[in-house]
Amino acid sequence: MDVNKINLLKSYFTAFQLNNELYSYADLARYLGISTAIIKNVYSDRTVFPSKKLTKHLSERFNKNPEAILADIYEICFCKPSYKHSEIVAMSLYYNFGYSICFEEDNRIAMHTVKLSFINPLVEIVIPVSIRKTGPELKYTGVVAWEVIRRAFCCAHDNSPFAYKYDSNQPYKPYSNIESFLFAMTSGLYAILDSDIMAIYKKIIVVFNSECVDEVETYNQIRANLLDDSSRILPLLYDENAEYSIRDVDMLNGIG
Repeated sequence: MDVNKINLLKSYFTAFQLNNELYSYADLARYLGISTAIIKNVYSDRTVFPSKKLTKHLSERFNKNPEAILADIYEICFCKPSYKHSEIVAMSLYYNFGYSICFEEDNRIAMHTVKLSFINPLVEIVIPVSIRKTGPELKYTGVVAWEVIRRAFCCAHDNSPFAYKYDSNQPYKPYSNIESFLFAMTSGLYAILDSDIMAIYKKIIVVFNSECVDEVETYNQIRANLLDDSSRILPLLYDENAEYSIRDVDMLNGIG
């Protein structure tokens, strides 16, 4: 194995060893409820990516959804800053809905940077996860947390990309009201998707956090006001209590 490549399972298993004072392969195997042979294959770099069977086992062992287990395992592969709820959604699409995650040569998850030159050349949006439906589909689908979109467009509007700070008491600043805020966000998203640099993308999945009140309000407003003839922006409201950790499962048929 190339030494520059990340071994996901080795990093994941090593964290368990350090955090739980497990000193041998046998100790770690007993803790995880798997065979010592699996541990040895991981530490000798014969196994790098978790199988569906191993993911299901760890899910049952630690009483966590499989996509949450995968998000933990793949954590070191996401570009930073990253948001756990969007990572879990990406892994849910991978585990439950037949999408593949696109990787760089070093096993990091492929990201895509979009400069907002049409608003402010100093501001950019990083699409942290690129996925693609298994099969003949050629274009990518990007998965990005709402926080990333909000911060980028607010920075661009404020002309101070390094000074903007989110304020939960005034979540729509620097825009004067929610109407102008929503217009800027949605029109900005469409502008991004229509730019040449995003030609390799089919759509963007924007993940909202259900634990944040203003994100839920924004999600509801954006979903209600998206263009009827466009399925290129898909808002998803993350909810850890919902099936597959995605509340909008009914909408996923549109992203195949």
